[in-house]
Amino acid sequence: MKSVVKAETNYLLLTCSKKPQLSYDVYKDDKLPQLFASHFIQLRDAYSLTDLHTLLDHTPAILKRNYVHVKGSISQDFSISCKKALFDLGYILDEELFYGVDLSSWSGYRNDRVNWGTEKSLKDGCYVMQMFDSLTMDETFAREKLNRRRPLYEQGIIELFVCYSEEGIPIGCAELYLDHEEKISKIEEVAILEPYQRKGYGTGLIGQMLTVSKQWGIKSSYLVTNRQVKNFYEKQGFQYIHHMTTIFKYLFSSI
Repeated sequence: MKSVVKAETNYLLLTCSKKPQLSYDVYKDDKLPQLFASHFIQLRDAYSLTDLHTLLDHTPAILKRNYVHVKGSISQDFSISCKKALFDLGYILDEELFYGVDLSSWSGYRNDRVNWGTEKSLKDGCYVMQMFDSLTMDETFAREKLNRRRPLYEQGIIELFVCYSEEGIPIGCAELYLDHEEKISKIEEVAILEPYQRKGYGTGLIGQMLTVSKQWGIKSSYLVTNRQVKNFYEKQGFQYIHHMTTIFKYLFSSI
């Protein structure tokens, strides 16, 4: 589990700054201020939840944003009474589920409908990612989000995989981050366009990424998901590692 925590921190630091405090860390990405997922406070194991309400009150000023976004540590379990009190105050609580797979027994295979590492695959993968993001966010913002990450793809820091339909149309993509020091990879930003979902494309995409991870000497792979889609990853051999509670509240008035 320690390797997952370290790899996740290394992944976040590709785009975020980290400012350590006494019992928590502040993550921010000033180049993409409107993406709340990149602006949050991460509690450490030693943080006392008795101080949580005070921290929540100060979070907008700490982040310099008009919302509260706090993540618990992986060893912290919020009691039912604590969750109810936060819910009654208007906070949205969710759980990030960390799932992993041991690659030692992964046999691997070649999927000819999945590609990566070429100029064409990068172009096609970026096309799919922007199209997918535009379904849930403003098109201009989706473009800015892509432009923020594209240099990481171009430099090979993160590999952008793309999968194609039987007709050769780009219909899905996902990121693969390799942490060679920890011998672990992270799968992120998995996206299959809606008309092609539940047709095996996602399975083939994930499978090829695991195969490549093992070929590059990676021992295990992980991803972060939610309860709505965790069954899909369980069918691919991923197993539950741990969860992280997130607390969010949007403030309609400026800070």
